[in-house]
Amino acid sequence: KTTTQQTAKTIENKNKILNFLDQNGAGMTSEIAKAIGLSIPRTRTLLSELVGTGEIVATGEGRARRYCLPDN
Repeated sequence: KTTTQQTAKTIENKNKILNFLDQNGAGMTSEIAKAIGLSIPRTRTLLSELVGTGEIVATGEGRARRYCLPDN
């Protein structure tokens, strides 16, 4: 795969995460991974990137960690 294809796929998967959080309010890594059809490690990577850019917010630690959209 070329970098462009991977980037497009990554953007698509991040949008799936954002849509999931928009519809469900919040979710844990395992819930999000199952809903969008990605592995937990890949989902965790994308969630970390989204938190890093401020597109989503993480609360809690370890197994209790949940993700949601920021309050605007």
